[in-house]
Amino acid sequence: TAKNVIQFNTSNVTNMSNMFAGCNSLIFLNFGYNFNTNNVKNMSSMFSGCSSLTSLDLSSFDTSSVTNMSGMFSGIQFSGTFGTNGTAVKVGSNFDTSLVTNMSNMFNGCNSLTTLDISMFTINSTVTTDGMFTGMTALHTIKIPNTLEQNLTLPSNNFVNTTLTPINTRTLTKTVLSTEDGATFKYAYTLTANGNGGTLT
Repeated sequence: TAKNVIQFNTSNVTNMSNMFAGCNSLIFLNFGYNFNTNNVKNMSSMFSGCSSLTSLDLSSFDTSSVTNMSGMFSGIQFSGTFGTNGTAVKVGSNFDTSLVTNMSNMFNGCNSLTTLDISMFTINSTVTTDGMFTGMTALHTIKIPNTLEQNLTLPSNNFVNTTLTPINTRTLTKTVLSTEDGATFKYAYTLTANGNGGTLT
């Protein structure tokens, strides 16, 4: 199923939470440049569970008023990259997260995304990031914001089967949390930022 929403008048909409959530037969969305998101404050779970989508072009989205992006892309199965040049999810220069306080589970279960470029994101010390990257089993490259005001903790169930090697000025610390049966270890990964940006690949 394809959906053309370019005629939607959304100029006064403030809540797009769950707008397309669960549309698991939806394979294409066309927003065009008339789909107005300027006043939207809530985009939580907006595309959650859209498991048949192959790509999303959000280059027209202005998210400068959004405060909640929790679960926004959770469960989407498309493969490729996320970012301003994304092949799976393409965002534009107005994808602004400076007011966002909740990014929990934002990419939870996006198990086919290979590259995540969130270098344009603002992630200050008050943003909730619980489960933000959980289950991204195909992820091998993350581009981190130049300014990051908190550590991003990647628990043991994140980045399964993925090797992360710190480069540039990023430090990835692997810590043993506990043992199971005296043999199997659980780990926590803490990504420490110093304000100079960088990529984990």
